[in-house]
Amino acid sequence: MFYAVVQLQSEVEKPLLSFRENFKKDMKRFDHHIADLRKQLATRYVSVEKARKALADRQKELELKTQQLEIKLNTKTEEDIKKARRKSTQAGQSRGRGGSKVTLGC
Repeated sequence: MFYAVVQLQSEVEKPLLSFRENFKKDMKRFDHHIADLRKQLATRYVSVEKARKALADRQKELELKTQQLEIKLNTKTEEDIKKARRKSTQAGQSRGRGGSKVTLGC
């Protein structure tokens, strides 16, 4: 009977205790690893949020610049049209004066 108890202990209890201890160590190691991964994820999330905000700000700046350039272009186009009309009007007036003059030939 004593032999059966010793055999049972060596064949069943010792491997189970060993497995239990190894399992606890593994779980502790995994817990630390998971905590490290959570820290990395939190850090990366903060970085991504900063980058997203920077991109959104840059996009707003570019949209504002685009609007300013469009306004500038429209203003320049309007000025060019006015200049062209003035030149056209002046050219028409010059021709009108020159055509009404009477030149005497000598």
